[in-house]
Amino acid sequence: MLTLVNNRELYLQTRYKLAVEDLEDAEAVALYDVLEEAAREDVGKHDEYILQMIEDPQLYSDVASSFAREEFKLAPQKVLNEAVNRIQLRAYEKKRMSNKRLLDISLHDGTEDEGIEDLLREKTEIDAKIAELKKALEQDI
Repeated sequence: MLTLVNNRELYLQTRYKLAVEDLEDAEAVALYDVLEEAAREDVGKHDEYILQMIEDPQLYSDVASSFAREEFKLAPQKVLNEAVNRIQLRAYEKKRMSNKRLLDISLHDGTEDEGIEDLLREKTEIDAKIAELKKALEQDI
């Protein structure tokens, strides 16, 4: 998220690919919220405005120091694409586990064939998306 904070012009392109629910780290969620608010209020162009929106002192310090570091400005699009793909992959793998549990339960409790077909169709879609994301991540290496 620090790469995204340092390259806020890429936020609008990136945000439709991310769901805040897919972020596991509390700091990432906080930064996502800051970026979203900055985009809504159209104040994201200035570092000072972003810093004013951060409540957590440690996160404030991390973001402030990141503004002076070049590493967050090197190939940001590539870094963000890889990060988004990894976040999406993790989310789809969780969905697959949930789907598998539901499918196992449905097969053992005599759920109607239609319900099982829906779960199998969902599993196929999830598996296809996981394969697509893994392929994209392999190409990024």
